[in-house]
Amino acid sequence: MPRPRSITDDQILAATVTAIGRHGPARLTLAHIADEAGVSPAALIQRFGSKAALLAAVATHGSERAEAVFDDAAARSATPLAALREALMDLAGSIGDRSEFANHMAMLQLDLTDPELHQRAADQAAVVRRRIEALLVEAAAAGHLACAHATRLADTVYTAYNGAMLTWAIDGAGALDAWVRARVDAVTDPYRTS
Repeated sequence: MPRPRSITDDQILAATVTAIGRHGPARLTLAHIADEAGVSPAALIQRFGSKAALLAAVATHGSERAEAVFDDAAARSATPLAALREALMDLAGSIGDRSEFANHMAMLQLDLTDPELHQRAADQAAVVRRRIEALLVEAAAAGHLACAHATRLADTVYTAYNGAMLTWAIDGAGALDAWVRARVDAVTDPYRTS
């Protein structure tokens, strides 16, 4: 009879994201991930088969994680615009410093060059865009936002979010999540009704 698992696959995937941030994808080893997750490298091989398969699982999990972040933000926020701000801050907030950001950018480079990873990154981006648009439509319907083109504004908010992360890495001050909040607010504030 097999032993019950003491750590879930989701916990291993979260540990992998943390390890990517610490080491970057090129230097990342199964031992790094195993140390972060509190399991053996053999356990990772048994569950995922290889480092490449584990990175693919992380990429797939990105869409699910984005959905969960938006769901959590909506559940704890009083308005759709507050939920939008909180979700984008939460997505960015796990990055603590520029070195970690650079390591995640190196992972993005893999996402852009590997066809399988690229599709999964595109799927995650589609989730984020869709959830941004849904919150903007909801805000407009509730009278909190005067915007006739939620799709266009959603694209601008998504661009501001991604651009905020990059500008923070180059010349930003303070925490990344606060930097993101200020840029998202700068885009949405002109459309607020109150």
